[in-house]
Amino acid sequence: MTESRTHPIVLPYGQGYVRLTLNIPFENIHLIQPHYPPPLPDPADAILGQLATPIHSSPLASLVKPSDHVVIVTSDVTRPVPNRLIIPLLLRHLGLHADRLTILLANGTHRPNSHAEIAAMFGRTIANSVVIRNHDALDPQMNQLAGHTESGTPVYLNKHYLNADVRICLGFIEPHFFAGFSGGAKSIIPGIAGFQTILHSHRPSLIADDNCTWGKLASNPMRAEIEAMVQLCPPDFMINVTVDAEKHITGVFCGDIIRAHREGCRYAWNHCMLPVDRYYPLVITSNGGYPLDLNLYQSIKGMSAASQIVSQNGAIVLISECADGIPDNSSFHKMLASLPSKQDLHRWVAEQLSPQLDLWQVQILDRILRRATVYARTSLPASDIAACKLQPIHVLDNCLNQLIRDIGHDACVAVLPDGPYTIPFWEG
Repeated sequence: MTESRTHPIVLPYGQGYVRLTLNIPFENIHLIQPHYPPPLPDPADAILGQLATPIHSSPLASLVKPSDHVVIVTSDVTRPVPNRLIIPLLLRHLGLHADRLTILLANGTHRPNSHAEIAAMFGRTIANSVVIRNHDALDPQMNQLAGHTESGTPVYLNKHYLNADVRICLGFIEPHFFAGFSGGAKSIIPGIAGFQTILHSHRPSLIADDNCTWGKLASNPMRAEIEAMVQLCPPDFMINVTVDAEKHITGVFCGDIIRAHREGCRYAWNHCMLPVDRYYPLVITSNGGYPLDLNLYQSIKGMSAASQIVSQNGAIVLISECADGIPDNSSFHKMLASLPSKQDLHRWVAEQLSPQLDLWQVQILDRILRRATVYARTSLPASDIAACKLQPIHVLDNCLNQLIRDIGHDACVAVLPDGPYTIPFWEG
Protein backbone atom coordinates (compact mmCIF):
# COMPACT_ATOMS: atom_id res chain seq x y z
CA MET A 1 0.00 0.00 0.00
CA THR A 2 1.20 3.53 -0.80
CA GLU A 3 2.20 5.48 2.29
CA SER A 4 -0.60 7.75 3.55
CA ARG A 5 0.09 11.44 3.82
CA THR A 6 -1.87 14.53 4.84
CA HIS A 7 -3.18 16.63 1.95
CA PRO A 8 -5.05 19.88 2.72
CA ILE A 9 -7.87 20.78 0.35
CA VAL A 10 -9.78 24.05 0.56
CA LEU A 11 -13.51 24.28 -0.18
CA PRO A 12 -15.62 27.46 -0.27
CA TYR A 13 -17.93 27.87 2.71
CA GLY A 14 -20.15 30.95 2.83
CA GLN A 15 -17.86 33.88 2.18
CA GLY A 16 -14.88 31.99 3.61
CA TYR A 17 -13.34 28.54 3.30
CA VAL A 18 -13.10 25.18 5.04
CA ARG A 19 -9.88 23.18 4.97
CA LEU A 20 -10.13 19.41 4.61
CA THR A 21 -7.44 17.00 5.70
CA LEU A 22 -7.60 13.67 3.87
CA ASN A 23 -5.12 11.18 5.24
CA ILE A 24 -4.94 8.99 2.15
CA PRO A 25 -2.49 8.57 -0.72
CA PHE A 26 -2.24 11.64 -2.90
CA GLU A 27 -3.07 9.73 -6.07
CA ASN A 28 -6.34 8.52 -4.53
CA ILE A 29 -7.74 12.04 -4.19
CA HIS A 30 -9.54 12.94 -7.42
CA LEU A 31 -10.25 16.67 -7.58
CA ILE A 32 -13.05 17.27 -10.08
CA GLN A 33 -13.18 20.91 -11.10
CA PRO A 34 -14.45 22.93 -14.05
CA HIS A 35 -12.03 23.74 -16.84
CA TYR A 36 -12.86 27.42 -16.68
CA PRO A 37 -11.75 29.62 -19.55
CA PRO A 38 -9.86 32.75 -18.50
CA PRO A 39 -11.99 35.70 -17.36
CA LEU A 40 -12.82 38.18 -20.07
CA PRO A 41 -10.21 40.97 -20.02
CA ASP A 42 -12.90 43.64 -20.50
CA PRO A 43 -16.34 42.23 -19.66
CA ALA A 44 -18.07 45.60 -20.13
CA ASP A 45 -16.71 45.83 -23.67
CA ALA A 46 -17.77 42.23 -24.36
CA ILE A 47 -21.31 42.96 -23.15
CA LEU A 48 -21.57 46.11 -25.26
CA GLY A 49 -20.34 44.17 -28.28
CA GLN A 50 -23.02 41.52 -27.78
CA LEU A 51 -25.72 44.18 -27.29
CA ALA A 52 -24.79 45.58 -30.71
CA THR A 53 -24.36 42.22 -32.47
CA PRO A 54 -26.61 39.79 -30.61
CA ILE A 55 -27.53 36.20 -31.46
CA HIS A 56 -30.61 35.95 -33.69
CA SER A 57 -31.93 39.37 -32.60
CA SER A 58 -31.86 43.01 -33.56
CA PRO A 59 -29.42 45.17 -31.57
CA LEU A 60 -30.87 46.07 -28.20
CA ALA A 61 -30.64 49.82 -28.79
CA SER A 62 -32.93 49.48 -31.83
CA LEU A 63 -35.61 47.83 -29.67
CA VAL A 64 -35.87 50.62 -27.08
CA LYS A 65 -37.29 54.13 -27.53
CA PRO A 66 -36.64 56.92 -24.98
CA SER A 67 -40.34 56.93 -24.04
CA ASP A 68 -40.48 53.18 -23.37
CA HIS A 69 -40.81 51.75 -19.91
CA VAL A 70 -38.31 48.92 -19.62
CA VAL A 71 -38.54 45.99 -17.22
CA ILE A 72 -35.38 44.04 -16.45
CA VAL A 73 -35.82 40.63 -14.85
CA THR A 74 -32.80 39.42 -12.91
CA SER A 75 -32.05 36.72 -10.37
CA ASP A 76 -32.43 36.92 -6.61
CA VAL A 77 -29.63 36.97 -4.04
CA THR A 78 -28.92 33.23 -4.41
CA ARG A 79 -27.46 33.72 -7.91
CA PRO A 80 -24.23 35.58 -8.75
CA VAL A 81 -25.53 37.59 -11.71
CA PRO A 82 -23.16 40.59 -12.15
CA ASN A 83 -25.92 43.18 -11.78
CA ARG A 84 -23.54 45.88 -10.51
CA LEU A 85 -21.83 45.84 -13.90
CA ILE A 86 -24.73 45.14 -16.25
CA ILE A 87 -27.47 47.48 -14.97
CA PRO A 88 -25.47 50.76 -15.12
CA LEU A 89 -24.09 49.63 -18.48
CA LEU A 90 -27.61 49.18 -19.85
CA LEU A 91 -28.77 52.56 -18.56
CA ARG A 92 -25.87 54.29 -20.31
CA HIS A 93 -26.11 52.21 -23.48
CA LEU A 94 -29.82 52.85 -23.89
CA GLY A 95 -29.79 56.43 -22.65
CA LEU A 96 -32.50 55.48 -20.18
CA HIS A 97 -33.47 57.61 -17.23
CA ALA A 98 -33.80 55.62 -14.03
CA ASP A 99 -37.52 56.45 -13.83
CA ARG A 100 -38.10 54.55 -17.11
CA LEU A 101 -36.78 51.34 -15.62
CA THR A 102 -38.17 48.71 -13.24
CA ILE A 103 -36.07 45.80 -12.02
CA LEU A 104 -37.93 42.61 -11.12
CA LEU A 105 -36.20 40.15 -8.83
CA ALA A 106 -36.99 36.65 -10.08
CA ASN A 107 -37.60 35.06 -6.70
CA GLY A 108 -39.77 32.20 -7.94
CA THR A 109 -40.98 30.72 -4.66
CA HIS A 110 -37.97 32.00 -2.68
CA ARG A 111 -38.32 34.60 0.08
CA PRO A 112 -38.10 38.33 -0.76
CA ASN A 113 -34.68 39.94 -0.92
CA SER A 114 -33.96 42.38 1.92
CA HIS A 115 -32.99 46.04 1.44
CA ALA A 116 -29.44 45.22 2.49
CA GLU A 117 -29.25 42.36 -0.01
CA ILE A 118 -30.59 44.56 -2.80
CA ALA A 119 -28.01 47.24 -2.02
CA ALA A 120 -25.27 44.59 -2.11
CA MET A 121 -26.56 43.14 -5.39
CA PHE A 122 -26.89 46.44 -7.29
CA GLY A 123 -24.89 49.03 -5.39
CA ARG A 124 -26.51 51.88 -3.47
CA THR A 125 -26.73 54.24 -6.46
CA ILE A 126 -28.94 51.88 -8.46
CA ALA A 127 -30.78 50.65 -5.35
CA ASN A 128 -31.71 54.22 -4.44
CA SER A 129 -32.59 55.48 -7.93
CA VAL A 130 -34.36 52.58 -9.69
CA VAL A 131 -37.60 50.87 -8.72
CA ILE A 132 -36.63 47.34 -7.67
CA ARG A 133 -39.47 44.94 -6.93
CA ASN A 134 -39.45 41.53 -5.32
CA HIS A 135 -41.61 39.13 -7.29
CA ASP A 136 -44.23 37.38 -5.15
CA ALA A 137 -45.63 34.23 -6.74
CA LEU A 138 -48.33 34.00 -4.06
CA ASP A 139 -49.77 37.49 -4.57
CA PRO A 140 -52.78 37.27 -6.93
CA GLN A 141 -52.68 41.04 -7.41
CA MET A 142 -49.13 40.84 -8.77
CA ASN A 143 -49.71 38.10 -11.37
CA GLN A 144 -51.88 38.18 -14.48
CA LEU A 145 -52.89 35.66 -17.11
CA ALA A 146 -50.48 35.71 -20.06
CA GLY A 147 -52.40 33.06 -21.99
CA HIS A 148 -52.76 29.29 -22.28
CA THR A 149 -50.36 26.71 -23.69
CA GLU A 150 -51.46 24.34 -26.47
CA SER A 151 -52.42 21.83 -23.78
CA GLY A 152 -54.66 24.44 -22.13
CA THR A 153 -52.45 25.22 -19.15
CA PRO A 154 -52.94 28.80 -17.89
CA VAL A 155 -49.73 30.79 -17.52
CA TYR A 156 -49.61 33.62 -14.98
CA LEU A 157 -46.73 36.10 -15.01
CA ASN A 158 -45.81 39.25 -13.09
CA LYS A 159 -48.02 42.13 -14.23
CA HIS A 160 -45.12 44.61 -14.36
CA TYR A 161 -43.38 42.35 -16.84
CA LEU A 162 -46.53 41.83 -18.91
CA ASN A 163 -47.31 45.55 -19.07
CA ALA A 164 -43.80 46.74 -19.95
CA ASP A 165 -42.96 48.24 -23.34
CA VAL A 166 -39.66 46.37 -23.48
CA ARG A 167 -38.69 43.26 -21.50
CA ILE A 168 -35.09 42.23 -20.85
CA CYS A 169 -33.98 39.22 -18.83
CA LEU A 170 -30.61 38.77 -17.17
CA GLY A 171 -29.15 35.55 -15.88
CA PHE A 172 -26.19 33.26 -15.79
CA ILE A 173 -25.71 29.84 -17.26
CA GLU A 174 -24.60 26.82 -15.26
CA PRO A 175 -25.74 23.19 -15.20
CA HIS A 176 -29.10 22.75 -13.44
CA PHE A 177 -30.25 19.61 -11.70
CA PHE A 178 -33.59 19.28 -13.46
CA ALA A 179 -33.84 22.01 -16.10
CA GLY A 180 -30.56 20.99 -17.76
CA PHE A 181 -29.02 24.45 -17.47
CA SER A 182 -29.96 27.62 -15.64
CA GLY A 183 -30.58 30.88 -17.44
CA GLY A 184 -32.70 31.52 -20.50
CA ALA A 185 -36.41 30.97 -19.96
CA LYS A 186 -35.89 30.02 -16.32
CA SER A 187 -35.61 33.73 -15.51
CA ILE A 188 -39.30 34.01 -16.42
CA ILE A 189 -40.60 30.63 -15.25
CA PRO A 190 -40.30 30.02 -12.37
CA GLY A 191 -38.60 33.39 -11.78
CA ILE A 192 -41.59 35.74 -12.16
CA ALA A 193 -44.45 33.27 -12.56
CA GLY A 194 -47.58 32.85 -10.48
CA PHE A 195 -47.70 30.07 -7.93
CA GLN A 196 -49.97 27.68 -9.85
CA THR A 197 -47.85 28.08 -12.97
CA ILE A 198 -44.72 27.23 -10.98
CA LEU A 199 -46.40 24.19 -9.45
CA HIS A 200 -47.49 22.90 -12.85
CA SER A 201 -44.01 23.30 -14.35
CA HIS A 202 -42.51 21.47 -11.34
CA ARG A 203 -45.06 18.68 -11.00
CA PRO A 204 -43.89 15.31 -9.62
CA SER A 205 -44.12 13.44 -12.93
CA LEU A 206 -41.70 15.91 -14.57
CA ILE A 207 -39.19 15.85 -11.72
CA ALA A 208 -39.24 12.04 -11.79
CA ASP A 209 -38.41 11.93 -15.51
CA ASP A 210 -34.84 10.69 -16.08
CA ASN A 211 -34.32 13.37 -18.76
CA CYS A 212 -34.96 16.15 -16.24
CA THR A 213 -31.37 16.28 -15.12
CA TRP A 214 -28.03 18.05 -15.32
CA GLY A 215 -26.95 19.19 -18.77
CA LYS A 216 -29.90 17.86 -20.79
CA LEU A 217 -31.92 20.25 -22.94
CA ALA A 218 -33.24 18.72 -26.17
CA SER A 219 -34.90 15.73 -24.49
CA ASN A 220 -35.81 17.48 -21.25
CA PRO A 221 -39.61 17.75 -20.80
CA MET A 222 -39.33 20.43 -18.11
CA ARG A 223 -37.18 22.66 -20.29
CA ALA A 224 -39.63 22.15 -23.18
CA GLU A 225 -42.61 23.05 -20.99
CA ILE A 226 -40.99 26.15 -19.52
CA GLU A 227 -39.95 27.44 -22.92
CA ALA A 228 -43.42 26.83 -24.38
CA MET A 229 -44.94 28.81 -21.51
CA VAL A 230 -42.52 31.69 -21.91
CA GLN A 231 -43.34 31.98 -25.63
CA LEU A 232 -46.75 33.35 -24.60
CA CYS A 233 -44.91 36.54 -23.62
CA PRO A 234 -41.20 36.19 -24.34
CA PRO A 235 -38.62 38.79 -23.36
CA ASP A 236 -37.51 41.08 -26.15
CA PHE A 237 -33.87 40.51 -25.29
CA MET A 238 -31.76 38.19 -23.13
CA ILE A 239 -28.40 38.85 -21.50
CA ASN A 240 -26.80 35.74 -19.98
CA VAL A 241 -23.24 35.23 -18.80
CA THR A 242 -21.03 32.39 -17.63
CA VAL A 243 -18.78 32.91 -14.60
CA ASP A 244 -15.83 31.18 -12.96
CA ALA A 245 -15.37 30.18 -9.32
CA GLU A 246 -14.46 33.76 -8.36
CA LYS A 247 -17.61 34.98 -10.17
CA HIS A 248 -15.58 36.65 -12.93
CA ILE A 249 -17.36 36.74 -16.31
CA THR A 250 -15.98 34.18 -18.79
CA GLY A 251 -18.61 34.44 -21.55
CA VAL A 252 -21.47 36.69 -22.70
CA PHE A 253 -24.53 35.52 -24.66
CA CYS A 254 -27.11 38.07 -25.74
CA GLY A 255 -30.14 38.04 -28.01
CA ASP A 256 -32.93 35.54 -28.54
CA ILE A 257 -33.97 33.71 -25.38
CA ILE A 258 -33.74 30.28 -27.04
CA ARG A 259 -30.90 30.53 -29.54
CA ALA A 260 -28.56 32.71 -27.48
CA HIS A 261 -29.21 30.53 -24.46
CA ARG A 262 -28.39 27.36 -26.41
CA GLU A 263 -25.08 28.84 -27.51
CA GLY A 264 -24.27 29.69 -23.90
CA CYS A 265 -25.20 26.18 -22.78
CA ARG A 266 -22.87 24.61 -25.35
CA TYR A 267 -20.09 26.84 -24.06
CA ALA A 268 -20.87 25.95 -20.41
CA TRP A 269 -21.05 22.21 -21.18
CA ASN A 270 -17.45 22.19 -22.41
CA HIS A 271 -16.24 23.68 -19.12
CA CYS A 272 -18.57 22.32 -16.45
CA MET A 273 -19.80 18.85 -17.51
CA LEU A 274 -16.92 16.46 -16.81
CA PRO A 275 -16.84 12.72 -17.58
CA VAL A 276 -15.33 10.30 -15.04
CA ASP A 277 -14.43 6.64 -15.44
CA ARG A 278 -15.74 5.26 -12.14
CA TYR A 279 -18.10 5.62 -9.22
CA TYR A 280 -16.67 6.62 -5.83
CA PRO A 281 -17.50 5.25 -2.36
CA LEU A 282 -17.00 8.76 -0.94
CA VAL A 283 -17.68 12.09 -2.64
CA ILE A 284 -17.00 15.40 -0.89
CA THR A 285 -18.72 18.50 -2.25
CA SER A 286 -19.28 22.16 -1.48
CA ASN A 287 -22.28 24.14 -2.65
CA GLY A 288 -20.04 26.69 -4.35
CA GLY A 289 -19.87 29.04 -1.36
CA TYR A 290 -21.84 32.29 -1.11
CA PRO A 291 -24.45 33.00 -2.42
CA LEU A 292 -25.51 29.50 -3.46
CA ASP A 293 -24.87 27.97 -0.03
CA LEU A 294 -27.15 30.42 1.78
CA ASN A 295 -29.53 27.63 2.80
CA LEU A 296 -29.98 23.88 2.83
CA TYR A 297 -32.71 24.04 0.17
CA GLN A 298 -30.17 25.34 -2.36
CA SER A 299 -27.56 22.90 -1.07
CA ILE A 300 -29.49 20.01 -2.57
CA LYS A 301 -27.69 21.03 -5.78
CA GLY A 302 -24.25 20.23 -4.38
CA MET A 303 -25.54 16.91 -3.05
CA SER A 304 -27.11 16.11 -6.41
CA ALA A 305 -23.87 16.86 -8.26
CA ALA A 306 -22.04 14.47 -5.94
CA SER A 307 -24.74 11.81 -6.31
CA GLN A 308 -24.02 11.53 -10.03
CA ILE A 309 -20.79 9.65 -9.29
CA VAL A 310 -21.21 8.21 -5.79
CA SER A 311 -21.38 4.42 -5.48
CA GLN A 312 -24.66 2.82 -4.50
CA ASN A 313 -24.75 2.86 -0.67
CA GLY A 314 -21.79 5.22 -0.65
CA ALA A 315 -21.32 8.46 1.30
CA ILE A 316 -21.53 12.14 0.39
CA VAL A 317 -20.00 14.86 2.58
CA LEU A 318 -21.57 18.29 2.03
CA ILE A 319 -19.71 21.48 3.01
CA SER A 320 -22.27 24.32 2.99
CA GLU A 321 -22.70 27.19 5.45
CA CYS A 322 -26.52 27.61 5.23
CA ALA A 323 -26.42 30.99 7.02
CA ASP A 324 -30.05 31.53 6.02
CA GLY A 325 -31.23 28.29 7.59
CA ILE A 326 -33.08 25.47 5.85
CA PRO A 327 -34.90 27.96 5.42
CA ASP A 328 -36.82 27.54 8.63
CA ASN A 329 -40.62 27.18 8.38
CA SER A 330 -40.38 26.61 4.63
CA SER A 331 -42.54 23.95 3.04
CA PHE A 332 -39.33 22.04 2.31
CA HIS A 333 -38.46 22.01 6.02
CA LYS A 334 -41.97 21.13 7.13
CA MET A 335 -42.27 18.18 4.75
CA LEU A 336 -38.97 16.68 5.85
CA ALA A 337 -39.51 17.34 9.57
CA SER A 338 -42.93 15.64 9.47
CA LEU A 339 -41.41 12.34 8.34
CA PRO A 340 -39.69 10.32 11.08
CA SER A 341 -37.15 8.42 8.97
CA LYS A 342 -35.58 8.04 5.55
CA GLN A 343 -37.80 5.03 4.95
CA ASP A 344 -40.88 7.16 5.68
CA LEU A 345 -39.54 9.77 3.27
CA HIS A 346 -39.10 7.18 0.52
CA ARG A 347 -42.65 5.88 0.96
CA TRP A 348 -44.21 9.33 1.17
CA VAL A 349 -42.49 10.67 -1.96
CA ALA A 350 -43.56 7.62 -3.96
CA GLU A 351 -47.19 8.35 -3.06
CA GLN A 352 -47.19 12.01 -4.18
CA LEU A 353 -49.01 12.63 -7.45
CA SER A 354 -50.08 16.28 -7.14
CA PRO A 355 -47.66 19.23 -7.20
CA GLN A 356 -46.88 20.98 -3.93
CA LEU A 357 -44.61 23.86 -3.02
CA ASP A 358 -41.02 22.59 -2.63
CA LEU A 359 -42.00 18.98 -3.30
CA TRP A 360 -39.59 19.02 -6.24
CA GLN A 361 -36.65 19.64 -3.90
CA VAL A 362 -37.81 16.87 -1.56
CA GLN A 363 -38.05 14.51 -4.55
CA ILE A 364 -34.44 15.24 -5.53
CA LEU A 365 -33.25 14.77 -1.95
CA ASP A 366 -35.15 11.48 -1.73
CA ARG A 367 -33.43 10.30 -4.93
CA ILE A 368 -30.02 11.19 -3.45
CA LEU A 369 -30.74 9.44 -0.15
CA ARG A 370 -31.83 6.29 -1.95
CA ARG A 371 -28.30 6.14 -3.32
CA ALA A 372 -26.08 7.41 -0.51
CA THR A 373 -25.85 8.63 3.09
CA VAL A 374 -25.25 12.38 3.26
CA TYR A 375 -23.11 13.95 6.00
CA ALA A 376 -23.46 17.72 6.33
CA ARG A 377 -21.02 20.28 7.70
CA THR A 378 -23.08 23.47 8.09
CA SER A 379 -23.77 26.25 10.60
CA LEU A 380 -27.18 24.72 11.39
CA PRO A 381 -28.08 22.96 14.65
CA ALA A 382 -27.55 19.21 14.48
CA SER A 383 -31.26 18.68 15.15
CA ASP A 384 -32.19 20.60 12.00
CA ILE A 385 -29.78 18.56 9.89
CA ALA A 386 -31.13 15.31 11.33
CA ALA A 387 -34.72 16.43 10.68
CA CYS A 388 -33.78 16.74 7.01
CA LYS A 389 -32.59 13.10 7.03
CA LEU A 390 -28.90 14.02 6.86
CA GLN A 391 -26.09 13.12 9.26
CA PRO A 392 -24.76 16.19 11.11
CA ILE A 393 -20.97 16.54 11.23
CA HIS A 394 -19.65 17.64 14.63
CA VAL A 395 -15.90 17.53 13.90
CA LEU A 396 -15.10 17.47 10.19
CA ASP A 397 -11.71 15.75 10.35
CA ASN A 398 -13.05 13.04 12.66
CA CYS A 399 -15.93 12.36 10.28
CA LEU A 400 -13.66 12.21 7.23
CA ASN A 401 -11.17 9.94 8.95
CA GLN A 402 -13.91 7.54 10.03
CA LEU A 403 -15.40 7.41 6.53
CA ILE A 404 -11.96 6.75 5.06
CA ARG A 405 -11.39 3.94 7.57
CA ASP A 406 -14.76 2.50 6.53
CA ILE A 407 -13.98 2.48 2.80
CA GLY A 408 -10.30 1.62 3.18
CA HIS A 409 -7.22 3.79 2.68
CA ASP A 410 -6.67 2.41 -0.80
CA ALA A 411 -10.08 3.58 -2.04
CA CYS A 412 -10.38 6.64 -4.29
CA VAL A 413 -12.21 9.71 -3.02
CA ALA A 414 -13.77 12.35 -5.30
CA VAL A 415 -13.79 16.01 -4.25
CA LEU A 416 -15.95 18.64 -5.95
CA PRO A 417 -14.52 21.93 -4.61
CA ASP A 418 -16.93 24.00 -6.70
CA GLY A 419 -19.97 21.83 -5.95
CA PRO A 420 -22.78 22.24 -8.47
CA TYR A 421 -20.66 24.44 -10.71
CA THR A 422 -19.01 21.15 -11.75
CA ILE A 423 -21.19 18.24 -12.83
CA PRO A 424 -19.34 14.96 -13.18
CA PHE A 425 -20.97 12.08 -14.99
CA TRP A 426 -19.98 8.48 -15.43
CA GLU A 427 -18.99 7.84 -19.02
CA GLY A 428 -19.58 4.11 -19.16
